[in-house]
This record gives sequence, C-alpha cells and structure tokens, in this order.
Amino acid sequence: MRHKWSLALRLAGPLAAMVLGGGPALADGASPLFLVDSQFEDLRTTVHRIDPASGALTPLVDLGTDHTPVLGMAAASGRVLYLTGSDTSPADACQGQRSCVLMRLVLPAAAADPAELTVIGPVRTPSGVVTEIVGLNFDTDGMLYATSQASGGLYVVDPATGTARHVGTVDVEVHGGDVTFDAGRRLWLWTNIGAGSGLYQLDASTAAASAFELHANLDLAGLTALGHSNLLYGAHPPSDRLYEFDADTGFTGRTVLMTLDGGRFDHKRGDLDSPYCADDAACDDGIPCTEDVCTPGGCRRRVASACVLEEICPCDGPWRNHGEYVSCVARAGGQIRAGRRSLVSEAARSSCGRNGTDPGPSAAPRPRRLRR
Repeated sequence: MRHKWSLALRLAGPLAAMVLGGGPALADGASPLFLVDSQFEDLRTTVHRIDPASGALTPLVDLGTDHTPVLGMAAASGRVLYLTGSDTSPADACQGQRSCVLMRLVLPAAAADPAELTVIGPVRTPSGVVTEIVGLNFDTDGMLYATSQASGGLYVVDPATGTARHVGTVDVEVHGGDVTFDAGRRLWLWTNIGAGSGLYQLDASTAAASAFELHANLDLAGLTALGHSNLLYGAHPPSDRLYEFDADTGFTGRTVLMTLDGGRFDHKRGDLDSPYCADDAACDDGIPCTEDVCTPGGCRRRVASACVLEEICPCDGPWRNHGEYVSCVARAGGQIRAGRRSLVSEAARSSCGRNGTDPGPSAAPRPRRLRR
C-alpha cells in the first residue's frame, strides 16, 4: 500500500518533514547534482543540491528520521528523486536491516511549495525483500539498477512497484559505494573493500565486474555521472569532499570540499546522483513540430500530428553526414503508423547531408506530412 505526504505540513503521522530551500531546477537547464545525507547521531536525513565546481550545498528537504538511513538515490529529473530508505516502524519491512524501502520524492518548484514523498514499498524479488541497497541509478530505458551489499546482487527495479529482477551476483564484494551509467551506457560500480576499493565496470546483463582504477581504502558514499556524461563524482565522508573522475581516464586529481552556509558540511552516509535531464525545457530541441519530454531515461521526442518532415529533419541541416540525416528521418518516421520504410528509402536516395566527396542524388526529398 502506498502512502503519500506533503512534506511542507506538520503531520500527526510519520514524516513531519519540511522544505529547507528553493526548487532544484537550474536556470540553464543543466543536470543538477544531488546529495542525500543520513546522520548517525540524530538519525536525520536531508536532501541537498551541490555545485560540483565549488562544493557548495543548497538544502532542499528534511526527511526527518522515519526512513534513516537512506543509502540509495536515483534522480529521474531535476525534481523527482527515487530513494531507498529504512523502515523504523514496528512493521520492520527491512527485516532488521536497512535501505529496502523504495520512495519517490518530488522536490518543490519553489521554497513556498510543498515537497511530496510517496512510499512505494519494499524492493522485492520472488525470493524476498532486497535489503541494504547502496547503489541506485537509472538507465536509458527508464528502469532502475540497484546493488545490494547484503546479497552482492545487481538488480533491475520497476520504479512504479518496487518489483525487482535479479541480474546476477557481482563478482567483487559490494560494500557501500554506488553505481552509475555514463554517456556510453557503461555501468560503473564503486565499492569500499580496503585494498580493492575503487572503480569497476559492470556488465549490466551479467553483473560481471572488471577493475578499472583502484584506490586503496578510499571509501565513497556515492558515485554518479553528472548528467550521465563521462564526468563522474564521488562523495567521500571522511574528508567531506567530492572526488572527480573521468570515465575514460580515471581520477582527475581534483577534489572539492563540500560546504553549507560557508562552513564545512559534515557528510556521514548517503548517496549522490544526477539525472539525464533537468526538465522538459532542457529537452526542447527548438523544433515546434516535436513534443519534448524529460523522462528518467533521458529526453524523449514525439512528432506532433500533421507535422511536415522537412520541419523536423531539414535537408540543409546542419548535418555532419548523410547518415545522420537518414537517422533523423528514421526516428521521425517511427512516430507514424505507416510509410516509415518509404520515408527512409527516400531519405537514403536524397543528397541531404552529403559532403562534397559524396554528392549522391541531387534531388531533395519532398515535404511529407506525418500523421499518427
């Protein structure tokens, strides 16, 4: 059973939490970086936005103590976060362990607006509840990937229900850390296992791990690719610093101190994440004929009714090559019920996108209307 609370209200029941700051959307549409922090002493969990350049934190929401610790976080957009928290109620859904309850947090659009938390329920496979979820990240298909330090498993999780499929057991010990997908859809794991701590590349279909760059005894509480690019950040609680990595070359040598209100932020445990896109506006391709939507798996575009193909894929580009033009037509043609094959064939025969060494046919394609 799902429960929903408005976090700006004082509540008689669980989660008497409050909004701490302004909305997370960035003015330039860039993908934000989020940190969730769960303290040891007061068992309080808070969500912040971080500027990776300066390390400055902006507090967003205080989730209170009912689901501390929260050890996993995946950003679906600049306002929607999925968290895996604990169950401190008598029901004890995590069966004496932690971080098994999937929750959906909608951040406020402005400081005066309420945040909203929906408890989806325990993450479950047919064999039982998945506990100690420390890694959480969205793939381009909009599904959640999760790692558990209790089972050592890699899972695919339905974010709507919490139902999970066990992909496989990671063949290196999973302890803390996180998982993240980069720009090439490579899945990265950070695990804290002493001499073997560091970055591993995971096979998303088998959970097989390959060591990429080890950093002995460097314990990170979160790892994420900023906007699912190849620029990675990890949170290091002992030093309260962000560590920067390149997915192709490894540690860049750059770290930055996390600060709150000008002072050092005492990060204890939690997670980092960054979405593919901040919001629908960030996905706007400037073509009036397409409807652009930010989803957990990234920007999705749908051709509006009765659009002219030339408006979506103009012959004169700019295109890097002819193949890029043909790919645009293939994507646009996929939005209609019939005629896609003929559209692509016509595009392939055209001169659109060809350079001087490959002029091809001289005729530009005729404008075609796409109807759903």
